[in-house]
Amino acid sequence: TIETLTDATNAIPETETDSSSLKSSSSSKSNSKPESAISQAPVIAYAISITSCPFTDSSSSSNPSLIDGAAALAHSIHLTSIQNKHANKSQKSNYDYKLYAFVHTSIPSTSKCHSILKSLNYNVMNVDIPVPLEEIQGEYLKEKV
Repeated sequence: TIETLTDATNAIPETETDSSSLKSSSSSKSNSKPESAISQAPVIAYAISITSCPFTDSSSSSNPSLIDGAAALAHSIHLTSIQNKHANKSQKSNYDYKLYAFVHTSIPSTSKCHSILKSLNYNVMNVDIPVPLEEIQGEYLKEKV
C-alpha cells in the first residue's frame, strides 16, 4: 500500500542536503563514500509525469497505484545510488540522483499527490501540456497522445 511504500522511502535522505548532513551520514558506515565523493558525484535526473491525481480532498482511498509506482521507482533509484549507505562497495554506484515530478497544472499544489511526491524527495514542478490540443494535427494523435 502507499503507506508502506511511503514508510519504506522515508529512509531515503534528501538529495539537496548540506555538507554537514552528508558528513554525518557518510561517517556512520565504514563502506560509505567519503563526503567529497558524494558532493562531486555526477548527478542523474529521473523524471516522471503526473497528469491526474487519484486522491481527492474527500477520499484518500482511491487507487494509489500511480503514487506507489513513483515510490517504488524512488526507492530502487536510491538503492543503486551513491547515497545508499547500506550497500557494500561492489554494489554502490558512483552516481548521485535527483527526482523530478512534472505535475499537470490541473492538480492543485495543495493536493495529497503533491505532498506525497515531496515526501518521496521528488522536486515537484507544475507544468501545463507543452502543445495545446487544438494545435495537434491528426485525429489519431489528438486521441492517443
